[in-house]
Amino acid sequence: DGSVYLYVAQDQVNKKSSIYGCKLSSDMVTVEYVTEQPIVKPTVSQSASEDTKYWNEAPCMYKHEGKYYMIFSYGYYQSKSYSLGVSTSDKPLSGFEKISDNPILKAQNSWTYVSGTGHCSVFPSPDGTEFWVAYHSHIDVQNGGYQRKINFDRATFDTSERLVISG
Repeated sequence: DGSVYLYVAQDQVNKKSSIYGCKLSSDMVTVEYVTEQPIVKPTVSQSASEDTKYWNEAPCMYKHEGKYYMIFSYGYYQSKSYSLGVSTSDKPLSGFEKISDNPILKAQNSWTYVSGTGHCSVFPSPDGTEFWVAYHSHIDVQNGGYQRKINFDRATFDTSERLVISG
């Protein structure tokens, strides 16, 4: 909509991390508005970790065909099940709903080649013909942990405008 927005995660308040949005002035420094309630918050079915804390963090916004796609990480970052999810809205600071088929990128526990896929950034290819996602995964695929490597995958929108990451 021509405005500048900043999205942040507030970490572990009452064992939950939630995502908030801010509208910035044109100087990209001054905050004009901050959402009072989270625009994306964790749910037990999507965010449970080993220690009963719940995370939605690492927000990344992408606007496509007039719809806002909030891509975020959920779960505990050292866990093999750390994943990427999506919430969508027609507005940049309200009305976000998690899609029914989250996560959009998650390693299966039985996989031996990747785990802990989260924390992403999205960008077009240099010629603008493709859409890419950069995200991290664990170096130690079996045990997870804090050491990570970067991955790149193509992303597309299917006929229902659902974001799909090749993985």
